[in-house]
Amino acid sequence: MPRISIRSALPKRELPADLTPEFHGFTGAALDRPVYLGGTMGFEYASVRDLVECLRRNYCGHVGLEYMHINDLEERRFLQDRMEGKDAAISFTPEGKQSILSKVIEAEQWEKFLARKYVGTKRFGLDGGESMVPALESVIKYGGQYGVREIVFGMAHRGRLNVLANVMGKPYRVIFNEFAGGSANPEDVGGSGDVKYHLGTSSDREFDGISVHLSLVPNPSHLEAVDPVVLGKVRAIQAMRGDTDGGEVLPCCSTATPPLPDRAWWRNASAFRAFPATAPAARSTS
Repeated sequence: MPRISIRSALPKRELPADLTPEFHGFTGAALDRPVYLGGTMGFEYASVRDLVECLRRNYCGHVGLEYMHINDLEERRFLQDRMEGKDAAISFTPEGKQSILSKVIEAEQWEKFLARKYVGTKRFGLDGGESMVPALESVIKYGGQYGVREIVFGMAHRGRLNVLANVMGKPYRVIFNEFAGGSANPEDVGGSGDVKYHLGTSSDREFDGISVHLSLVPNPSHLEAVDPVVLGKVRAIQAMRGDTDGGEVLPCCSTATPPLPDRAWWRNASAFRAFPATAPAARSTS
């Protein structure tokens, strides 16, 4: 019986005409004519063919980036400078790949366990967006290397239990107790009886000997209401710490959309000041 690959079974999508050089009048020898770029995308001189191949590597690989909807020009340039160009290829060390895989497996197995253990219980799983967990791990790890000492997270319901367990380090027994109707800190709930996927927590995580304090802000049913709360809390902590340039306290607001697997939209207020363009010396990327 012939084997049919998943790739061959999917419908083929034709490349839009306006994404081809020919649509813009570049054919034949014009494709290989050197053009002065003055450093754009890391090229001093490059041909149209070179540019197309470079952009294909940047935007047609395993990692997708959507940023043109961002109104702030500085934020768009921040992302573009890191994702676009001949030297912008995304690569990981073998150890880094193993670490990412490990966190994805933890996130996936956690969701499978909850689905089996608490059948029919509303929990807003992270299914399809498990990459959020290693992504947040990277924010914490490299944020600490760049001088961040406290991160305040705000997020919607979907994936919150996974983030609580696998990122924030909330004990499993506490989460199971909440599934059973109990509370980790009854005095904090104040009699509201709020559900487990509205609750927050705080903890300390350490990477490479650098400790970062984490706090996940509780979120009510009005999802985006948490964003200004996060920004206000961060502003207050910055004032208390004397963090005038926003380099020590980082807000991170996220929302995950279930119908689109492995996609998440991230918005943060001060990461562009907290993370410089170059990595710290003597630090390996993993």
